[in-house]
Amino acid sequence: MSKFNTAEVLKVYDILEPGETDTWNPVCNDYELAYRLSLFYSLTKSLRLSYIPLKSLKVLDVGCGNGRSTRMYLDLGLEASQLVGIDIREGTIKLAKKLNPAINFMSYEGNFIPFPDQSFNWLQVAGVFSSIKTPENRDNLARELYQKIQPGGYLFYYDLCRDIYFDGDGCNLILPSKLFSGFPFKEIWHSRIRRFSFIPKSHQIINLIQSLWKRDAEQIYKNLRMGLGGLIRPSHEVLLIQKLS
Repeated sequence: MSKFNTAEVLKVYDILEPGETDTWNPVCNDYELAYRLSLFYSLTKSLRLSYIPLKSLKVLDVGCGNGRSTRMYLDLGLEASQLVGIDIREGTIKLAKKLNPAINFMSYEGNFIPFPDQSFNWLQVAGVFSSIKTPENRDNLARELYQKIQPGGYLFYYDLCRDIYFDGDGCNLILPSKLFSGFPFKEIWHSRIRRFSFIPKSHQIINLIQSLWKRDAEQIYKNLRMGLGGLIRPSHEVLLIQKLS
């Protein structure tokens, strides 16, 4: 079993979001706003499609970051005692604890999820697999996730369709259905979502124009390519699967 090289990911995040900073804030970032809106929709629909009452959910959010994705569950009716969030970045876990000390947030080393098998009936993994470099390490994480789910429990997956800068060109499809195909799961819902689907089109155009204003040629090209790509092609993939008994 190959080990996940967390040093590569930590090195990138030390630049993008060092320590306890909150750079991926939807107030400051159109991309993050679009991500949060579609994530909230996908999670809400997935919970509706499940057969576990909200008060009976025991949730593990793997790769929780500063806990924003974990705290969504509070808005959907869960108690803080039902939630656990883990991440490999100690700084972002410290921030998560400050923002909501009632939730059990903890850092871990990235290879083995530090809980007994079948500890949870709902696992969330959002924006994680796209940051993992090798297929072997993705397979290892998929296996760990499967082992922690109780029979009849659910895995909620939300991520980019393709990998990102941790793997160089960022052009490789992730294919979550394939990731979990070797385990006895039932697919409940599977869909691809365009990046800005939940932002009104008039606002999308205005935001794109504003992003091009007073930038150098290279940045203008990058923003234009990303903006038009987000309008046209799917950027994220959501998958809800249930572990069979």
